[in-house]
Amino acid sequence: MNVVEVERELGHRSLYDFVKLGWSQVETGKYSDNWHIPLICGELESVTRGDVLELLINIPPGCMKSLLVQVFWQAWSWIQDPTLRFIGASFDHDLTKRDSARTLRLIHSQWFQERWGHRVWVAPDASVVIHENSAGGWRQATSIEGKLTGKHGDAVTIDDPSKPLDVMRNPKRTLSLVRDWRYGTLPTRFRDISKARKVLIMQRLHEDDLAGLALKEGTWRTVILPMRYDPARAHPKDPRTQKGELLWPDRFPEEAVRKLEDPKTGLGARQTAAQLQQKPTPDDGNIFKRTWFKYYVARPARFDIIIISVDCAFKDAEDSSYVVLQVWGMKGGEFFLLEQVRKRMSFTETCAEFAALARKWRASRAKLVEDKANGTAVIDTFKKKIPGVIPVTPTESKPARARAVSPLCEAGNVYLPATSLEPLQLPQWVEEYIEELVGFPFAAANDQVDATTQALNWLSMHAFSYEAAAKNAPFLFGN
Repeated sequence: MNVVEVERELGHRSLYDFVKLGWSQVETGKYSDNWHIPLICGELESVTRGDVLELLINIPPGCMKSLLVQVFWQAWSWIQDPTLRFIGASFDHDLTKRDSARTLRLIHSQWFQERWGHRVWVAPDASVVIHENSAGGWRQATSIEGKLTGKHGDAVTIDDPSKPLDVMRNPKRTLSLVRDWRYGTLPTRFRDISKARKVLIMQRLHEDDLAGLALKEGTWRTVILPMRYDPARAHPKDPRTQKGELLWPDRFPEEAVRKLEDPKTGLGARQTAAQLQQKPTPDDGNIFKRTWFKYYVARPARFDIIIISVDCAFKDAEDSSYVVLQVWGMKGGEFFLLEQVRKRMSFTETCAEFAALARKWRASRAKLVEDKANGTAVIDTFKKKIPGVIPVTPTESKPARARAVSPLCEAGNVYLPATSLEPLQLPQWVEEYIEELVGFPFAAANDQVDATTQALNWLSMHAFSYEAAAKNAPFLFGN
């Protein structure tokens, strides 16, 4: 067999070999091999065969994800079955057009045509936005906000559906846009929904990003490859053994990774955890740090003041936000979370829970209710029935409110209930509460954060006046 015949056989049989053999047709630099490349290629081959229909890969930027998924895999899949129809999507249409152009350059190359031109031929003047081969297969390059009307494919490749900066600046709008596209547009864009292939390759940015939604669906095959080895989340085929061992040391050596991680000139802790380690929340937290919170088993007998803080939902539905009612006690410069109710509740159920909590904690002097959503109706319902109902209208953003009270937590002034201190044991709801706070503002929910910042901001503003009052009239402030 001559060189062409040997490469034709190798490239047809293995995507990994196809990538190595065809590298110079797409890139000018020298090919650098690493163990993660055949791993990803093997997973993509499973999708081409139809053995795997939904594949999620979380990997840091710069690790060949776009080249593997958006360029080489489509061309290789057409060698297997030239009738396949592909949709390539990203947060930026220019990026998908760039990768579509690379694929066309690969297919049009003399190298490719000598080996597989009898199976795959695309017109030299084919559009990078949408091009069709001689067997009826095609590829369309689009974006999350782009149009797919009238196009029905066999496979979709989604490469970084959200821009990191957009998620940081406006997570609600950015993630909502992607979620609507995923569930409102994409499902109708396949020839055969039962055989639809989806490949999502991205860096993690938020608990509720597209990868987070895929994980919640529970049907996706998942490959997580952090920059530094994490034994707790190791892939079975990851050859690394030492915690912190690098993913691709030839391309990203220790010095380069440390520059990326640098809090002043690099990504910092938050983006390092997300983009490099594939963890939307750093181990220690974002605005709130895990190590800042203190715990109590027995609470003080008396408080300077006890309050109730309420964060209501916008609608009565199964998928609506949670309603959170918290009871806080202040003693000097320390703040104790005494009780929390967190449920999805209708307006009627919210009123019942609020009234019950007010009866249970009769010593509570203030009942803070955010004056929006169902909260406005709660205020109108109880302002003449229960003393101390105070409407709260925030004037700052949620992150700004969180940062305003974070020094209280950092100083160790905020206490959460525990069932044991040595060893530390927490109720499940407290563990969930902490995870939401340390994940904020990139966690999937923020209702507990809202109730907490509302309470702590109000208490800290009134701390000195109520401390003085409690000393003069202690009988008014006991529980």
